[in-house]
Amino acid sequence: MTLVLSIRHPEAIVMAADSRKTIFSTTVHHETLEPIGATTVAFGEATKLFVLPGSGCVSMWGDITRAEKHISAFLHGLQGKIAGPDELANQIEDFLKHKAHADYGDDLGFHIGGFRSDGQHALFHVFWGMERGPHIVPDDNPRDFKKHDHSSPLAVYNGQNAIADSMFQFLFSLEQEVGIVTWIANHTIAKTVQFADFVLRYVAKIDPTVGGQINVAVIYPGNRVKLVKNATEVAIPIAILQDLL
Repeated sequence: MTLVLSIRHPEAIVMAADSRKTIFSTTVHHETLEPIGATTVAFGEATKLFVLPGSGCVSMWGDITRAEKHISAFLHGLQGKIAGPDELANQIEDFLKHKAHADYGDDLGFHIGGFRSDGQHALFHVFWGMERGPHIVPDDNPRDFKKHDHSSPLAVYNGQNAIADSMFQFLFSLEQEVGIVTWIANHTIAKTVQFADFVLRYVAKIDPTVGGQINVAVIYPGNRVKLVKNATEVAIPIAILQDLL
């Protein structure tokens, strides 16, 4: 599984992704192809955060096995050919349909972040799968290709939603009381980076399918990108809450 998190800061866009790849394997009979024994689970590493200089960043969640072999080369082929995040989101939608053939498997999605030529933030969620969120009616939620413009919300997350939902509901409750989400998104970029890193590491402590190296990208106007690793080593992230409360 995966957890990707994107945060809209007044001066930047912060995008974070874990790097754990979950591999399920089942031994089958060589003639009948019937399963033999239990399914085993192993973990590997996979790149889920990609930089496209001059255009923005892309993070990946879900059933990445159908995308990981092609996405790097696909994005590399776009360098110098697209203007910004809007066009990048359109290209990712095309990749899902025609390169990854996402509709033949489980949910697969991408966050696309960057700045438009007028300096405005742009953040998209492009995916194949079911909608997520408390407003969704389970019996009326077919899998389909979708592209959502999430340039207005302070934060967007996808992947291991079952755990992330609980954490963000807690944070949103604090938002109602003391405005913590707004405070974090409007504090220094460094604090926002530490917060994004902390969220992913927190989920990784609970669910082993999230983990590995946590990568964070900071996108500045003009789509200049800085990659940050080991952000929590800079300062203890829980101090963000202590400072406020």
